[in-house]
Amino acid sequence: MTRKSILAALLLASVGVIAVLLMPPLRGELPLSNPRVARGHLRNLIGAQEQFRLKGYSADGSHTYWRGDIAQLHSLKIQGRPIGLIDPSLAAADDRPGVGPGASDARFPLDGYLYRAILIQGETQPDPQHFGLCAFPAAYPKSGRQTLVATDSGIVYARDLGRGGGVDVCPRDPAREGWRIVEGP
Repeated sequence: MTRKSILAALLLASVGVIAVLLMPPLRGELPLSNPRVARGHLRNLIGAQEQFRLKGYSADGSHTYWRGDIAQLHSLKIQGRPIGLIDPSLAAADDRPGVGPGASDARFPLDGYLYRAILIQGETQPDPQHFGLCAFPAAYPKSGRQTLVATDSGIVYARDLGRGGGVDVCPRDPAREGWRIVEGP
């Protein structure tokens, strides 16, 4: 190899290294993938609710859903031990953690989204035979545009509300109110 070709190769390699170092993180460049990941986290929450109901974890041992905050699906204690039905990182992404053991004011978005337990349209008090969930971008539109809702039906719906903050109530019939199905049971 000639001295000129060695210098050219070194220059090219240096430019490549600098380009890689200056490149923004891939995760931040794909905000539209965040709703897909959030759907996966909602599926985990739906599964945790089913486990809670099947194992009869309610205070009276009945087979009902958990209607408190999402964080308690990790930290609620049964026989002195946290039930751990969800990952701690998902529990920390609870937008409205309650006041029970393990509750915290700190909220840490998970993959750009926050999560909360919500009422279902028509409820004035949470009915333990049903549940509602919401996932929404923590920094709309940077971390995503889609707000997601799910219920005990197992169907996940999405809608761009044109703002962040999620919803407090899941419509009884989300499809009729402009939500589209993004994942079935």
